[in-house]
Amino acid sequence: MVFKTQKLDEPVSFPKNDSDWHSWLLGHVEDALLVREYVENLPKTAATFGLGPIEDELSFRRGNLPNGIVKLTGAWLKPDELTGCNRGASKWVNPNFVHAQHYSDAVTICECGVPILREFFGDKEKQPAHHQDHNDNCCKIYRQRSRVQLMENKREIVKDAAYHGHALIQMNERLGYSDNYHFKTDRAAELGIDAHKLRQDARAKIARTILVLSRDHSSRTIGKLYGIGKSATNRILKRETVGNGRTLWKARRRKKSPNYDYPKPTA
Repeated sequence: MVFKTQKLDEPVSFPKNDSDWHSWLLGHVEDALLVREYVENLPKTAATFGLGPIEDELSFRRGNLPNGIVKLTGAWLKPDELTGCNRGASKWVNPNFVHAQHYSDAVTICECGVPILREFFGDKEKQPAHHQDHNDNCCKIYRQRSRVQLMENKREIVKDAAYHGHALIQMNERLGYSDNYHFKTDRAAELGIDAHKLRQDARAKIARTILVLSRDHSSRTIGKLYGIGKSATNRILKRETVGNGRTLWKARRRKKSPNYDYPKPTA
């Protein structure tokens, strides 16, 4: 997660806009915890999954669960471009699947019809069609276009994964690389991304989310959302936000009181 990166220089305050934090978690922390537990318990042999087995336990109506809640687990929407990925009702790629890199949503289809996941063909990091090369009707312009589109797809994946709290090294499979590859800062720079700024922006979003959710949930509960412990969550709250742990704890206690008078909605 982005928590392993350098801590914020300035503490953050409560967000002014929904885009400043993971607003889709508000009121749905229990849903997010249920989804995380479900994904973490999937067998490593399961390539894709749907939420059908737990959908009746979620507070959302069928099909309305925000994608962000699932993406916190490291999962991503399955790409329809790849053969075999469009069977049944499953629509998410299991991030813990042993061959998850073959289901990368960076994939693009060359104008000659061949799916492309890597800039060059090779045995170490195979294309989705393995040893299949561009067909005889493919020209250099088509190949260059597919490579540009591939890089643009990867750039958007890096931004999206970071937004949901994932470190560069955790993006390997989603970018189409096996776990023995290390996507680092220099590769991000090749895609036009300032990795340091990206990590800091992501960390700030999560710190604001921790601050907001601390009014209703314990540090232990919030930490589970991001795969960190109670102590790490408390450190972020204390050192990187303007929040006061004791004040927030008292607020939670008041809300649990049967006599708590919730604020009236404003016009």
